[in-house]
Amino acid sequence: MREVDLGFAGRRPAGDPLHKAIADLAPGDPLTVHRPCDTRKRWDLLDDASRRVGRLASGFQPPAGMRCHAATVLAIAAWGRDLALRRDARFTRRWRATRTAQLVREDARELTGVQRLDQLEVMARLLTERSGEQLVFDNLARQVRVSADTVRRWITALGNLHLGFLVRLWFENVSRSLRKEPKWYLRDWAAVRDVGRRAETFIACHLLKAVEGWNDLGLGAFELGYLRDKEKREVDFVVVRDGEPWFLVEAKHGDSVPSPALAYFQRQLRAPFAFQASVAADYVDADCFAAPGRPLAVPARTLLSQLL
Repeated sequence: MREVDLGFAGRRPAGDPLHKAIADLAPGDPLTVHRPCDTRKRWDLLDDASRRVGRLASGFQPPAGMRCHAATVLAIAAWGRDLALRRDARFTRRWRATRTAQLVREDARELTGVQRLDQLEVMARLLTERSGEQLVFDNLARQVRVSADTVRRWITALGNLHLGFLVRLWFENVSRSLRKEPKWYLRDWAAVRDVGRRAETFIACHLLKAVEGWNDLGLGAFELGYLRDKEKREVDFVVVRDGEPWFLVEAKHGDSVPSPALAYFQRQLRAPFAFQASVAADYVDADCFAAPGRPLAVPARTLLSQLL
């Protein structure tokens, strides 16, 4: 599924003809894989009426010496936090509680051998409430009543079980940078209650997916980090390519005025691109990476659609 842009339809406005075209599809229907004349653009998926119903991922390349002879609809899926809550909010809450309990009491016990399951479950619940925050291991250790080393091991285990992931401070070439603890993000970004932190977590998940995908495809050595200095200037994310900052991202729910910290760190790191990504903004058909320049305020849907 990595070859398909699964979020493509979700980034289109409600009135886009794409949604009607998808609604007319059924599993087994034939598709055409079409490459635009501009080879910089992505491959499209067209129905039998030549309507666009999907798009392949930005990193997709057909195997050398091979051509697509046939394509069909495998399945049609709909998901999203709002959709789930409209269907049954009580079910959603029960499902999340059951998932956390099963992850701690069954998966963690079987895969890691952890015995203090009550304390591990307390820590998992604390982490659920701290998406987008820096983790101070000593503070967590006091709350859970274990050692800081144990907290580090448990966070690694929960990360391996896909509860969440760490984003570490990137400090190379950053004057007066701090050597601070990493930030923690939930994989289930829809479970974050605070609107601002939910937006930051949502963008973090997409950036991590892109970084991991680019690494898997052998396109370079990519890293995801964040920036902060002793004057408390901070940028949520920096994507590093082959050891050099490529682009910076400040995540917002609705603010469209670029943060001064974006321009400051962009100048200092000489990063070609810097974006303030707004989750609430509507999709705009524009190339965020058309030309390097000063920080841009962009819809998160536009930026993230141009990654992987």
